Parts: sequence; C-alpha cells; structure tokens
Amino acid sequence: MRESAQAGFYRYPQLEAIRMLVELLDEPDRYNHALESFVSRVTCHLAWGHSEASDELKQRARELLISVSPTGALGNKLPFLMSLPAWLSPPKAWELRRAATEARWFSMMRDQVQADVRENRAPQSWMKTFLENPGRWGLTDTEKEPQWWKTISEQPRGWSPGFDEKAPSWTSVLRAISSKLRFIANDKDVSGGDEAAYCVGMHGIAGALTIAAPMQTFCLALAFHPQFLPPLHQEMDRVCGGRLPRSEDRPRLPFLRAVIRECLRWRPPVPTGIPHYLTQDDEYNGFHIPKGSVIHPLEWAISRDPKQFPYPEAFNPRRWIDPGYPTYQEPLTEYPTILNSTQFGYGQRKCQGQNVADEDLFIGLGSLVWLFNISRLEDNNITQSTNPKIDPTLDYSTLLIAKPLPFKFSLTPRDAWREAKVRALYAELAAKGEFPQSAEYWGEEFGKGKKYGWGKV
Repeated sequence: MRESAQAGFYRYPQLEAIRMLVELLDEPDRYNHALESFVSRVTCHLAWGHSEASDELKQRARELLISVSPTGALGNKLPFLMSLPAWLSPPKAWELRRAATEARWFSMMRDQVQADVRENRAPQSWMKTFLENPGRWGLTDTEKEPQWWKTISEQPRGWSPGFDEKAPSWTSVLRAISSKLRFIANDKDVSGGDEAAYCVGMHGIAGALTIAAPMQTFCLALAFHPQFLPPLHQEMDRVCGGRLPRSEDRPRLPFLRAVIRECLRWRPPVPTGIPHYLTQDDEYNGFHIPKGSVIHPLEWAISRDPKQFPYPEAFNPRRWIDPGYPTYQEPLTEYPTILNSTQFGYGQRKCQGQNVADEDLFIGLGSLVWLFNISRLEDNNITQSTNPKIDPTLDYSTLLIAKPLPFKFSLTPRDAWREAKVRALYAELAAKGEFPQSAEYWGEEFGKGKKYGWGKV
C-alpha cells in the first residue's frame, strides 16, 4: 500500500472520477450508486488491477457490514441463534454462506492476477506487488506447498512415520492429513496464497463503502449549507481552470481539504468508533478499567469537544483555515488534512488505508465541485417525518458505517463546456477500453440457491 501511495495510486482515482461524473450527469438521482461505484472501482484497480469486480466488491462489503454491525445481522442481536445448527438458524446459514463466498471470491481474484502476472499483462496492483516478491511480506509463497505437506509428499515409496530420524513423525503426518482435508473441505487450493488473498481482499472491502460515506455527507452538507459552495468554486477555478483536479493540486486547495475534513468531524462515518481490547489495567478520570475490557473510542463525542471544536454542532469548514480556531494548523499547503485524524483509529490498529481515503476524497469530491452546482430542493424531505424539530441532516443509517439516508438535491453542470469536456474525456477513454462493464461471478441471479452467491441485504 505504501508503494502504491508513492506512485500516486497509479492515477486510478483520476481515471474513475471521469466515469463517476458522467454517471452523475446521466442519472443524478442515483448519486449513491455513482459515488459508491467510484470508490469501489478505484479500490478494485488498486487491489487487483482491474475495475470489473466493483459490483461484487460492493456486495461483499455490504454483507460484511451487516455481519459485523451490532444493529445488522439478527445473530448479533440474538447471539444464541449462532449456536444452533445452520439448518435450524437462517442467520447462521446466511453468515456461513457469506464467509464461504467471500473466501472463494478472494481466491478467484488472486488467481486472476496470478495468471496476468504469468502472461506479463498484469497492471499495477497490491496483489501484483505481493506476487512479485511474496517472501518480502512474510506471507506464504503462493508458488510453494506448505513445508509440512511437501515433506510428506517427497518421502520414498514404502516409508513409515518415525521409521528413521529423517522420516516425519506421526504427529507431522496427522497434521498434514488434517490440514489437507480441511483445505479440500473449504474448497481451497493447497498451493497456498490464502494469506495474500485475504490481506488484499479485506483491504479492498474496508475501502469499498467507508470512503463513500463522507462523499455522501459532502453532498448533504453543501445542500444544507450552500454558502460554502462559492468559495469552493472560486478556489477550484483559480487553481485548476479548465481541467479536472489532479493529485499535485493538493497544496493549493486548502478550502477543499477543509470542507472534507469538516465532513468527517461533523458526521463521522464510524460514529461509535472501532472497539479495542485492553491489554492492561487502565484509569480514566478516576475510573478503573480492568484488563480485558472492550472499549469504544466514541468518535461522535470526540468530534464534539467544545474546547477543541467551538459550536460543535455547526458545519463550519473555516475552523480548519482560520487562525482564530483551536484546530488551525500551518502550513496551509499541508493542513488541514484527514490523515491521522481520530476517525482512522489509534496505535497499531490505525487504518492502513487512510492515504487511499485521502486521495479518493480529494480527487472525487474535487471533480464533483469542478463540474457541478449543488443545491437543496425546496420540497426536500429527508426524514419522512412530520416533526419540523428533527434535524434532517441527522437522518443516517444505523450500521457500523453511518451514511446519510437517500435524500433529494439538485446536481446540475456549472457550464455547458464543462459537461462537454467531461463527456469527451469519457468517450476517448472508453474507446481505449478503460471503462469495462462489471463482471458476474456466480451465474444466473447472482448464485441464488447455490453454494456461493449474493446474500439478502
């Protein structure tokens, strides 16, 4: 991941931003689809070098999000259901199928890149980086069988366990047979590489929907706080002029970065934080917290500390670029930034993909601002509530990753020439095969009723 960051993420975000803009021009009401597809396609490029798996990645991410959210799967609300046999517990059967499909798909994607590498046609990706030097990352070499199985298979004909000092022991034999059967039962290839498949696959899932949540919040915030859109347009026009933003524009676009940073503070995408397990006793404000406790760094409260964030409920990007606020930092060519914010966690468990999130948000939302006007519709009714006291900008999903529930807003091109330029860029790149259609992996109806396939979400 560090190597891809140093290479500018191979310009994948800039490529997919063009397709996203065309989708928003054609179907602005499907903004959720366009934003989530943009993130998923970039993530697929980075993980495996191709974007065709984007729809499958979104589905894998949706299912995993339901699986891990306290308010998601029924088995999380009624844990005893997961102790029942799968035939008696639909939630358990759903989870087993989800996990099996996930494992199978990760292996399929690894095998696809492996074939591309052998034929010298693999684009840059995290999986390609691993396959080119598997020993560097401390994972299993995908070209080698596990040593314990290789030792067994290379014994001479007629050998017996423990017959001499060179022969494997009975323990080694039983371990080899047990592991081989376990691989076969799980439909896994005994050649190895499962570690790499899961490392890359889980990084892909982690980024597929989490980054789209603040993008949707960005649209919500500007629809309800339109006074911040003209400064964004002015900054974008001054720096980028007649072209879409690029990664190297980052130092000269501090207000865009401020709006993005404020979106993460105002409506944190993981408001409950990620739970941590205490490895030793701790104390906080006089309260003893014993070793083994599970704690949540409550991001909603952290982002509303009035000392750090005056008037915390207000959406105010200027708190990041005005020297009068505690959050102001210099130089403005570097700050504000979302990197190392509390939303990405702490210590060894800090999010490894924060640079990807930073690039996706900067390029994706910068492109959105360059092309579009964003405004609230007069008949907007987000909450579907008759209570006028309810703040409509608080109407979010209740899963672990919170995103705004679908709402109506106006998304129109700023100028005809901007629209024409984007469509021309899209047509040129599409003619070169840069925007392939999504692939299907499980057959008719996405594998309905089969061993592997999409689960109900």
